[in-house]
Amino acid sequence: MGKHIDEEVNHDGKGPNRITTCKHCGGKMSSQAKERWRMHMRQCVSAPDDVRNAYPTLKRRTFHSSHDGTNATDSHAVSPHVPFKKQTAPPITQPRPTPSVVLPPQLAHKRPSHAPTAPSTTTTTSTTLHSGLSHPAMRAWTEPTLHASQLIYPLFITGRPDDNPIRGLEPNVQWGNRDKYASLVAHLEGLVAKGLSSVMLFGVVDNKDASGCMADDPSTPVIEVMAALRAALPSLLLSCDVCMCEYTDHGHCGLLKPSPHGGEDIIDNAATVSRLGAIALAYARAGAHMVCPSDMMDNRIGVIRATLNAHGFAHVSIMAYTSKKASCMYAPFRDAVESTFKGDRQRYQHPVGSLSHALLAYDRDVAEGADTVIVKPSLFYTDIVRALSDKKLVPVACYVVSGEYKMLKDYGDSTGSMDAVVREAHLSLVRAGANILITYFTPFILDRVAGW
Repeated sequence: MGKHIDEEVNHDGKGPNRITTCKHCGGKMSSQAKERWRMHMRQCVSAPDDVRNAYPTLKRRTFHSSHDGTNATDSHAVSPHVPFKKQTAPPITQPRPTPSVVLPPQLAHKRPSHAPTAPSTTTTTSTTLHSGLSHPAMRAWTEPTLHASQLIYPLFITGRPDDNPIRGLEPNVQWGNRDKYASLVAHLEGLVAKGLSSVMLFGVVDNKDASGCMADDPSTPVIEVMAALRAALPSLLLSCDVCMCEYTDHGHCGLLKPSPHGGEDIIDNAATVSRLGAIALAYARAGAHMVCPSDMMDNRIGVIRATLNAHGFAHVSIMAYTSKKASCMYAPFRDAVESTFKGDRQRYQHPVGSLSHALLAYDRDVAEGADTVIVKPSLFYTDIVRALSDKKLVPVACYVVSGEYKMLKDYGDSTGSMDAVVREAHLSLVRAGANILITYFTPFILDRVAGW
């Protein structure tokens, strides 16, 4: 007959639907499930043999559909090997244990303060950085390297006999033409011996007019100095700024025309790019290896490229000012070229906060034939340097402009850390992706770059 099931269970609570617990294994189910309880007691591995043997093999009723559409019963033996499945309703809530967090050894020191720790036989360190910084050679492996070949030295060339200092750009000077620019040639010979390979030439003239006629006049200082430099320093790469701001009496970078709406004159883009093509051609004929349009007119790269190609100068390279901001950082430069400019150039130079203009100009300039692109200014615009560098189509040059030069120099002079601040500033540009550095610090860097 078997034992009575109530002898082997504990009842929790009262009522017909109370929960019943097996005294042997702790299994729970409703007290109404008498048949299930008997089957459980037959199979409970925790119950003594006499208890399990006291419950006979049970029958389970199952229902199936008969041929006549009525329900019939078919009893069959329940296998004693069917495992007991505990009921889960109503749920008995238990606090869930907090899992242990095991981090890999290299991240163990980053464990949040609230995270539980787990015992580990792995020894972890308190840092993963210092061991790689303990020797100068190790530190050098992690940094980009400055090379003399990356430098372009900006030079201001006049038609006057004597050299003149430039306020705000000391010790840079306006180079005079005495004895066919003898002082400049001597200065550059020493720098070439230290590794200088390239210069950028800017003209300084007294005769300015609305059309910038002196820009490509045979007597203009930039054209005259190239003959002297070609003869004395044949290995030196000569690049020439192509713009009109140094040569116009209004100081704008292009030709002007009346506005159709009245008021101040506006840029005549079509006439300007044609004029720039003529200026670039004059420099190529005088011996320039590279022309550098800094005017920021639309589509001038294509016109200059076509003009050079049409006259047999397809080998002359174009370094485009692709990102040139309407910045406040140009004041010492304007003194250097004795610009008469008043006002602003926001109608053709890019807004200082814009990245999109640089990206659009890059695609356009490269498509039109630019071999290299310039970011000017650069220290405040390393995001643009990186964005253009990531395109990996042409080299990226950074111009450390006159205002940036003055900031760095004043800081270096006042703190006695000139060497460190110049290195850090220029290295940051190389890290951002610059291939070329146009900088007034070129002589200073050449004296130290081997030790950096």
